[in-house]
Amino acid sequence: MTTTLGRLDPHGMIRTVEKRVAREADPRKIQMLQTLLAHMRAESAKDIDALLATVADAVHYHTWAPGGETQSPEGPAEVRAFYTKKAEEGFLDFQYDIERLLVDEDVIVTEGVMVRPRTGPLARSLRISRHRRPCRSVHAHDHLLAVRR
Repeated sequence: MTTTLGRLDPHGMIRTVEKRVAREADPRKIQMLQTLLAHMRAESAKDIDALLATVADAVHYHTWAPGGETQSPEGPAEVRAFYTKKAEEGFLDFQYDIERLLVDEDVIVTEGVMVRPRTGPLARSLRISRHRRPCRSVHAHDHLLAVRR
């Protein structure tokens, strides 16, 4: 992972999935990967309408983190509010280095490291648990937070 603040590569994850699509022969898996690509592109562009077009009507996100499911929106309205808040807070500015991409007929699993910029007091106020890597200082008040997802 090569990252410097202000030089995050939000499209690396897209290139990784595009490479997988290029070598995939199964039409169902290609369709699912193309939906994932549309989701990633919409997320990078902060296009909430396009992002919502990639999720099911009965969408229910499950977030597992220390302290339980604290951010698990259910239904399109809650998912819209979830992503709108994430965009407003700058949480859609990230680099996701996908290390594993598993595709089956009905599920896609990605695993890797997500890097997000954090600045000043916000970076220092984040509680770094055993599931997160510590912030790395880039400048006196800027940090990158890397989280395994």
